[in-house]
Amino acid sequence: MSLPGQGGTGVVGTPAFLPDGSVLLGWMALREWHLGLMGYQLLPLSFQELESQRGLPQLKSYLKQKLQALGLRWGPKAGVRG
Repeated sequence: MSLPGQGGTGVVGTPAFLPDGSVLLGWMALREWHLGLMGYQLLPLSFQELESQRGLPQLKSYLKQKLQALGLRWGPKAGVRG
């Protein structure tokens, strides 16, 4: 079994995503569903986009943009906007 982010598979030889990379499958999809039931909101990040960020300021800007797209704030008073 591989870990998330290591080759994109859950069980050896079993893809974690559909071939187009848009839909999560198997145990990873179930994990996302369970975390959602517990109140967690997951931030979908593309590995390629994340790796392409150069330096901490650019990485922070990228993450801030992703959070804002979900209606979340970045900073000391983080959380859902009211």
